Parts: sequence; C-alpha cells; structure tokens
Amino acid sequence: MGFSSQNPPVLIDAVAMEPRVPPTQAPATATQTQTSTSTPNLPRVKSRLEGDRPVFDDDAKFAAWCCDNPTKLDEKDRSLLRSLLQSKSDREYLRIHGVDLEALTKLFRSAA
Repeated sequence: MGFSSQNPPVLIDAVAMEPRVPPTQAPATATQTQTSTSTPNLPRVKSRLEGDRPVFDDDAKFAAWCCDNPTKLDEKDRSLLRSLLQSKSDREYLRIHGVDLEALTKLFRSAA
C-alpha cells in the first residue's frame, strides 16, 4: 500500500502536536460535573398532582417519593418497586439519579 505525496500517513508525533486547551479555558461544564458528583442532587417530585398523589415524570422521582412517603405506598407502588429492584438496568438508572438503593430495598422489604 503506497501513499501519495498529497496524503502522507499520519504519524504519532503529529497527533501530539495538536493544540491543547489550557485548563483555565476548559468549558464550565467540566468544572460543574466534578463538583456535582461529590454531592448528587436527589430527584424531587414536581407539584403536579392527580388526586392526592403526585404524577411522576420518571422512575427515579417515583422511587424518591416512595422513600419520602413510606406510609402512602399502595399495592401498585409495591409492585412497581419490586419490578424496579429486580431489574439490573433499573437499579443502575436509580443509582445514577441519586436514589439510595439500600434505603429503597429496606423500604420494599418492610412494606411487603
């Protein structure tokens, strides 16, 4: 395989010569990400209600509400919690969104 003079091969040394952005010019999101990971924001329930219960936008908000309102859980809530806790991907989603899985598991076991 030959190379023409118009398209020479890229050498590793050429990659090292690419301009780098000094840390002081790094995007603000990089700094925000580092500080936000140390204290994750727990999901909170929006104020939209259906009867006396909130309407949840996602499973993480539902799980946070369950932890905050254990006496208000009904059979449908326990069934959904069981489903969320049985699924590895759902547990990972909840963990990423700041839900305390140990507390949620204890809540589910005590409600059963």
